[in-house]
Amino acid sequence: MTDTEAKSERPADLSDAELDELFERCSNKGRWGDDDERGTLNLIDEAVRRRAAALVLEGVAVPLGRPMPVAGSTIALHPVVVQLLEPPGDHTAIDAVAVTSHDSQLTHIDTLGHAFYKGRGYSGVARSEVVGPTALNRYSVAAARDGFFCRGVLLDVAGARGVPYLAADEYVTIADLEAAEERGNVHVGPSDALVVHTGRAERLIAEQLPDLPVPRAGLHASVLPWLHDRDISVFLGDCTERFPPLPTAVPLPLHQIGIAAMGLWLIDAALTSDLLGTCARLGRYEFLFCCTIPELPGATGFPVNPVCLF
Repeated sequence: MTDTEAKSERPADLSDAELDELFERCSNKGRWGDDDERGTLNLIDEAVRRRAAALVLEGVAVPLGRPMPVAGSTIALHPVVVQLLEPPGDHTAIDAVAVTSHDSQLTHIDTLGHAFYKGRGYSGVARSEVVGPTALNRYSVAAARDGFFCRGVLLDVAGARGVPYLAADEYVTIADLEAAEERGNVHVGPSDALVVHTGRAERLIAEQLPDLPVPRAGLHASVLPWLHDRDISVFLGDCTERFPPLPTAVPLPLHQIGIAAMGLWLIDAALTSDLLGTCARLGRYEFLFCCTIPELPGATGFPVNPVCLF
């Protein structure tokens, strides 16, 4: 497929009725039992881990986490607060750190209790049953307390388009993902962590923008059945949905359908440029993907720094 073929026409926005159909099409309800809280992380078993570990050949590590914002701005609305405390003696220094996990300038994981589709969450559980007065009753980050590692795959959508970055109003489509597969000589499959690169950082430099421009490119809702059929375990990248959200009942389809229907774990606001450079230098777009998460009952998300090993 050529770059021109990969850049398909702008897909039409979906109606609420079409989004309802998409939700049912992508549903994993009951697949891992009615009481399941791990969703697509269930796809990562011992055999998956062994195969992924075999991908470490060079000993190269590439982190995907962003520097944690410690100063407020118009784009980092909820900066990390670091407060030094008075130690009991002069032989230590201690502090308290407060974070708002879902700030868009902070690389963080979204749990299965983070997003809802018309009042219902993963496995069809009502939001009122999931969200308690001070914390989640279920589907918190504690469900992933073992951490996870599996094969990771990078799809360079911008490169497959033959451009350094996607323009602000563009969607990532199925054609884009499959063109990026062909470009990277890789195939996204069951249990993979899918990393998508659209060139967000490159756009910031080229257009001299702040670090969180709106509008910005992202996935079209029609991609969700592709993600479901490929049976990925985790989605992350330098994009989520295209912003700003559409004025519909489902403004954030990757979150609302991906999480509530599929049970898909998302990692938002990852940095992908260094990973792209490493993949290009080594000539391979698959690697061992690793992520650890603290056992924090009741939390809807938490900052993470995923690492890709080659």
